[in-house]
Amino acid sequence: MKKNLFPVFLRLAALAACIYACVLSVRLATGDHGSPALVGVVGPAEPISYLDTDAFAESLAELDCEVRVSDAGTSAADAALQLIEQGAEVIVIGSDVPFTDPDVFTQAAAHSTTLLFVGASPQQKLLDSYDKAWALDNDAAHGGQLLGKQAAMAFREGSLQDVDDDKLLDCIGLLPGDYPSAGIVGREFLAECEHYGVYTDLHHNFTDVMADLHYSLNEVWQQDAQPADALEDDSAGDISDTSQPEVIFCAGSRAAELAHEQARQMGWLGTTRIAALAESRESAQALRDAGTADYIAYYDREIATSILSQFTHNALNYRFVAQDCTVQPDENKHFIFGYQLLE
Repeated sequence: MKKNLFPVFLRLAALAACIYACVLSVRLATGDHGSPALVGVVGPAEPISYLDTDAFAESLAELDCEVRVSDAGTSAADAALQLIEQGAEVIVIGSDVPFTDPDVFTQAAAHSTTLLFVGASPQQKLLDSYDKAWALDNDAAHGGQLLGKQAAMAFREGSLQDVDDDKLLDCIGLLPGDYPSAGIVGREFLAECEHYGVYTDLHHNFTDVMADLHYSLNEVWQQDAQPADALEDDSAGDISDTSQPEVIFCAGSRAAELAHEQARQMGWLGTTRIAALAESRESAQALRDAGTADYIAYYDREIATSILSQFTHNALNYRFVAQDCTVQPDENKHFIFGYQLLE
């Protein structure tokens, strides 16, 4: 009788192993780690402009996740380090400036924490230093490219009139200094125009922290405002010395409203077109409804939030972050998405 017990024990052990394997596989597939997984959100303010934190948290509810948002007064690096020490498995970091702290990458690697940067991208050497760090490029460069292509196509097709018949797209740039990456908007706008064979002539370009919309372009230019980064502009003086442009490209809704008012005062409306980068779908639609801008690109937080949610789901399920996603990274670990044209 005793000699028959050993095969029974073997069968029971095998059955227990199978049950354990099944439970483990279910946990891996569903993101059940035995306790709620911690997902961190770090941004310059709450809620960060790049992410709908409420919708993001709701999308992770099925994984029994705790979404913890950092305090607005804490620096991005310190907040990320605190979340890593607290056991965060994924951290979404939204920033208006490139992330430069190597300690976050070192600690994230030590704890196998996935880092998802949205907004301004971190330094490339830091991004390359950790295989679970990714940059989601929805900054103003993409919006500038969309506006530049739309203006170039309109100029080539003739719907954007060549006012002085010089075969050049005559431009004015209104790029407020308080708008994140304003200089990049202008640079990419002009570069994209020329990419599609439309050469430009930049009449004026300035940056200024416009206190209110009653501050006219005349007054701004008379103060010898400086050109945006990466854009050359040797012109200065009063707008009354400027010939009519074909397009005014603007960073932000306030800039678009100011440009529209100045164009009205100069008698340019109807011929001069205004291309604007808006902060959200709502602000873009407001510009369209008011007839303020002709070409409008906007940052779409819904798309950004949806993609970040998919990435987080994948990371918590031990998969490649972009598995089964419509966007894929380039060779530098960057994903391009976030801005849309308002049709």
